[in-house]
Amino acid sequence: MSEPQTPNQSKTAKTPRKNHRIDYVIFFFFGVVTIIILTVVAMKDCLSDPQIRFFQTILAISVGGLVTGVPGFLDVNYKGWIRAGGGLGAFVLVLLMKPLSAAASPDCKSFDLIVNIETSNKDHSAINNAQVNLRIGSHQIGPKTIHENKVLFDRVPREFFADSIQLIPVDKRWQVTGQSHASAIESTEINFTIVKVVDSTVVSGYVFDHRKKAVENAQLVFGSKYKVLTDKSGFYSIKMPYEPGEAVRLLVLINNAKVEDRNQYISENIDVILADK
Repeated sequence: MSEPQTPNQSKTAKTPRKNHRIDYVIFFFFGVVTIIILTVVAMKDCLSDPQIRFFQTILAISVGGLVTGVPGFLDVNYKGWIRAGGGLGAFVLVLLMKPLSAAASPDCKSFDLIVNIETSNKDHSAINNAQVNLRIGSHQIGPKTIHENKVLFDRVPREFFADSIQLIPVDKRWQVTGQSHASAIESTEINFTIVKVVDSTVVSGYVFDHRKKAVENAQLVFGSKYKVLTDKSGFYSIKMPYEPGEAVRLLVLINNAKVEDRNQYISENIDVILADK
């Protein structure tokens, strides 16, 4: 025959033990997400409507998760056709209140666009003080001057936020070969790579063996496709569409056997001394 349970024992047996550690982890996670969203929105001068909807939805989910860890009751009844409680009620409430809509208010009429510019040969001094224009959709802004590889296009009308962006150097000797984003709606800091347009560079020099003796009929291959043979004095000369300072692969072959394979910076004079095999 079992002993009768006391009231305290009976209450303990019927009430399951709650795992507070899991509640703390969930509360902390959604709290961090909420802080991150609010920080990102606060740092942005302007947000597009799709970005506002995205952040608002994530914020609603995060607040709903936070509410599940807070004691108390919440009941949301909207116009008689939406009714929810607890975390789901908080989620619905945030979506209805649209707390982030101020970030896309009519007062936000412009945005700043930061343009970072790199050159193919990393010679940044060549582009400092050069001027560039920015084409956004069918509109052109600029010219602006490059300082320390950066250009700030400030107070760009917000109506261009989702339009395609193209950088146009004023000096036609430069051309853009790549960019990190197509529009400001993706990022308000865009990286562009530009190269100097050259008709050709004449490269000449001598090929010597390890004893400093001229090597005749050595074949030099630049960039896997520009080939030249040395004469009796070991001299060669070739015209190539490379920019001085640009790195290319250089192969040296003698009797179709590879004796040299290296990266070579282009210059007007390149002498090659072969290692002793």
